[in-house]
Amino acid sequence: MDSIGFVGLGTIGGVVAGNIQKAGHAMVVYDIAPEAARPLVESGARLAISAAEVARQCRVVLTSLPGPREVEAVALGAADWSTACAKAVFMSIYRAAAPI
Repeated sequence: MDSIGFVGLGTIGGVVAGNIQKAGHAMVVYDIAPEAARPLVESGARLAISAAEVARQCRVVLTSLPGPREVEAVALGAADWSTACAKAVFMSIYRAAAPI
């Protein structure tokens, strides 16, 4: 079974990634704050050193990022995300809305 990649493990992403892991899927995870990945890593996920590394290692990549600035930083940043995603067959962006 291929690993599922997840980038962004904050309030929403951590819960979604945790549920994917609880369903029995191997995970490769990354968050700008490494401590956010700790619960997943302690349960068997592999911690990547960048979002691009997640995309290079996984055919399925999901992201959960707080806003446009963070989405742009991952998608267009120096980490070479777009090239790394060439192998990914699916990518979904969950975006948490700012409070009103």
